[in-house]
Order: sequence, then structure tokens, then C-alpha cells
Amino acid sequence: MRRKDQTALTKAIGKRLAELRDKKKMSQEEFSKLAGISRGYLSDLERGAREMSIETLEHMCRKTGTTPNKLLGWA
Repeated sequence: MRRKDQTALTKAIGKRLAELRDKKKMSQEEFSKLAGISRGYLSDLERGAREMSIETLEHMCRKTGTTPNKLLGWA
């Protein structure tokens, strides 16, 4: 995958992550505690500034009650 495509995907995932958090009416602090990650890392993910590993994706989905398909925009 080209870097430009990867960046677009990272930003799209971050946007969906922020939408999921908003839907749950949670602050970044609350959501990061639920997901088991730091608030700073969550902020970076939501802005598309960092990529998450498959393991982090799986963990966050399990903790927040969503599926990888929904978070990746495939459902």
C-alpha cells in the first residue's frame, strides 16, 4: 500500500473511532480508560496521526462492544 493511501485509511479509521466515542457520549479520557489505552494515544488515533496494531484494534473493539468491520467501515 502506498503511504498516501495508508494515511487516508488511518484518518478514516480515526474519524470512525471518534464517531464511536461520540455515539457513546464519552470523553476521550473515559473512552481511553474503557479501551485500555492512554488519552494521548486515543487523541493521536482519532486525528489519524498514528496507526494502531491489529492487536490494539482487536482489544479496543472487544472493550467498546464494536466489531473490526464497523470500526474499519466495512459494515
